[in-house]
Amino acid sequence: MKINGDISADLTQDEIAQYNRDFSNEECMVTLMKFTTIYHNGNERTTYELMKIHPV
Repeated sequence: MKINGDISADLTQDEIAQYNRDFSNEECMVTLMKFTTIYHNGNERTTYELMKIHPV
């Protein structure tokens, strides 16, 4: 499954760089915030925000 989204503003540049080094091309688990916007016409849009990455 592929999910696109933003990186939490609470994560520092150092944390993001460390995640990149530790988890590139590795299996991992992520903590995401899910946001659902429901428009007046009934359409929905779901977005995600990366909060943390964990080793498996």
